[in-house]
Amino acid sequence: MIELSPQLQIIVVDILFMVLVVGIVMWFRSWLGVQTRKLDRRFDALDASLKQLNQVQERLQGVCRTLTVVEPRSRGASSFSSLVDDEPAVVDEGSTAPPAVATRASGRSAGGPGESPTGAQQHQTYERARQLLAKGLSTQEVARMVDLGVAEVEVLKRMGQLARSSSR
Repeated sequence: MIELSPQLQIIVVDILFMVLVVGIVMWFRSWLGVQTRKLDRRFDALDASLKQLNQVQERLQGVCRTLTVVEPRSRGASSFSSLVDDEPAVVDEGSTAPPAVATRASGRSAGGPGESPTGAQQHQTYERARQLLAKGLSTQEVARMVDLGVAEVEVLKRMGQLARSSSR
């Protein structure tokens, strides 16, 4: 066997050590990339779920608003509307307060007798929402501008799309 000088042996061992370190670093970078991609997929799935939950929440708020308006009309003055009147009407924009409280704070009626908007007022509100949607504004912006629920504006948008597609 070839006998190497001590200096040459140190250089060979150093080179082998460097190759080992480079291999470990390359493996670690590869592993880190895989983990990053897994986390990105999880965040994407979480984002999609969050968007779906927000849509469900907006639709439920629209249904609750509708029910708070329809219920007192069908039974006269209800105990529910008296409970709502006892609650404070201060609601920050974007809060998660119950819809009846949010509608009272924003100036819309809570559904008591004689407080509901007239048919002409509702028609004007819906017509303005349709016009804003036709201009290309988002449903959230339109809902905020005309004081309707996002779910209601989404329904108006779908109705307009169906009307356009059926007229072709």
